[in-house]
Amino acid sequence: MSLHTILLLISRIDRQDALGALIFSGVFDRHPQLKIVCVEADAGWVPHSGSTWPWSRQMLAEHASSLSEQERNGICHDNVAELYGLSVQ
Repeated sequence: MSLHTILLLISRIDRQDALGALIFSGVFDRHPQLKIVCVEADAGWVPHSGSTWPWSRQMLAEHASSLSEQERNGICHDNVAELYGLSVQ
């Protein structure tokens, strides 16, 4: 992992406040190579009535239908692979 990468693992409640503070305090202006990762912290991976499960794949296909293959790959895996230095096959 790059020295210029910071991982923010903050609670669901604090996530927006922390990211807003970073943006409006000029951190990104002072450190243009800084990369931030905001990880979901609210058990969103558990199927529940407010989610798209069990139609998640269909919903993703519908929402991504206007994207190019390169854009879809970036959103689905290439961006995170680049950030963490992973090889995607």
